[in-house]
Amino acid sequence: MFTKDSDFVDSFVLNRTPWKLLLISTGNITNPELISLLLKNIDGIANGFEHADFIELSRFRIVYHV
Repeated sequence: MFTKDSDFVDSFVLNRTPWKLLLISTGNITNPELISLLLKNIDGIANGFEHADFIELSRFRIVYHV
């Protein structure tokens, strides 16, 4: 699951649901900017989910929470 809603982080931490979580913490950006950011980081996100269940994507970095 991917979301911009931080409430999902609480659910993930407490209940481990959903199984994998991508939190997009960019603030307000346009859809084209979001698509560009995701495409630019898709390999890092996909590879990260091999080792982490929770990944946070910002405009400037990817954080892998293990």
